[in-house]
Amino acid sequence: SSVEAADDSADQAGSIPAAVDQLCELLGCRSVSSIVLEPATQTVALIAYAGPEVTTAQTDSRQADRAERLARAIGSLLVSGQAFGSAWRRWIPGARPRAVPLTNRGQRQVVQSWIMRAALLGLVIAITMFPVTQQISATATLHPLSKQPYYAPMSGIVSEVLVSEGETVQAGQSLVRLTNRQLEAQIDQLTGEQRITQDRLAQLVNARNRGSDLTARENDRIEGEIEQLRISSKAIQQQLQIQLQQQRELTVVASAPGQVASWDLKNRLMNRPVSAGDQLVATFIPDGFWRLQITIPDYRSGLVNEAIERSDKGARVRFALSSHPDQIREGIVRRMASQVTSAGEHSPSKIVYADAVIESDALPLKKDGAIARATIDCGRVPAGWLVLRDAYWAVSSRLRMLW
Repeated sequence: SSVEAADDSADQAGSIPAAVDQLCELLGCRSVSSIVLEPATQTVALIAYAGPEVTTAQTDSRQADRAERLARAIGSLLVSGQAFGSAWRRWIPGARPRAVPLTNRGQRQVVQSWIMRAALLGLVIAITMFPVTQQISATATLHPLSKQPYYAPMSGIVSEVLVSEGETVQAGQSLVRLTNRQLEAQIDQLTGEQRITQDRLAQLVNARNRGSDLTARENDRIEGEIEQLRISSKAIQQQLQIQLQQQRELTVVASAPGQVASWDLKNRLMNRPVSAGDQLVATFIPDGFWRLQITIPDYRSGLVNEAIERSDKGARVRFALSSHPDQIREGIVRRMASQVTSAGEHSPSKIVYADAVIESDALPLKKDGAIARATIDCGRVPAGWLVLRDAYWAVSSRLRMLW
């Protein structure tokens, strides 16, 4: 029989590969390994690896007896020096998996395994192709559209700050007062010249009125000098009026009612020199519209621009002020700046500004310059593409920073 042939061949094979092949065929196992248990006594253990489809019911007592004898033959060959040495565990040459017929149960397990693999692959593909919303997150600042700045009319020193941040002002109310030393000196000089001119004019008028014994020549001289003094006095007065008007303009006055937007005015301006055209203070109408200025990285500006062009209304943006992070508000981004701006003096990054118009009723805090975190919806794309693209952007950005 095949069992007896296997036994005889085990005694005659003289090589480990042949004996292992016979043992695997006899037991229906896939492979055999050896473990040296005790090198001194040359004790070796053989382990046969069978598949899940092989059960103990498939091996009768006769086959078990033949397998034991075959295993002892393999052990003798190993001890005789044909093994790989005294390693604790070796895969025996020739102990390759044997083809074992599958039972119905084994066939079902294989089929189930492939079905699970196919289902997992399909799930991965479905997740990769599932459309998700791509969003651009960026930092934003809040500014009122009705902002009214006030500038220094001329150079000088800030001598008084008459309002503070958040204060409500009325039209005609004084905001800031400047002092110009040169202008004050000119006014003092013109005032002195005018006083001297008026005193001299009064003396000549009195002399003319009292001088009934004056000759015609003296009278003509006095009249001529009086006329000259009157012309000089008029010119000095005109110059003095101009200087006084400039002095009045050094007090900056609100042209319309509103709320002071500038912060920490006294510390920033008090006793500080300013030049003509420098902004001193600004006011705004709290109940008007507001502008959310969003700072978008240059490499993501194209997505925002496409989202704006796809919709007649613009791209939807959600934002939360840093002072109220739990309150999410919405707006519409309708336009982007046409030019790219540097993110900072020493930064290689480029940014593009986008503006969203916000109604005042939607704002929990109406403060000029408030910081917010904005998220712009830019349409839907496959999830796999979104992950790969963001990973590429992250790596590229990191490399640019290192470069």
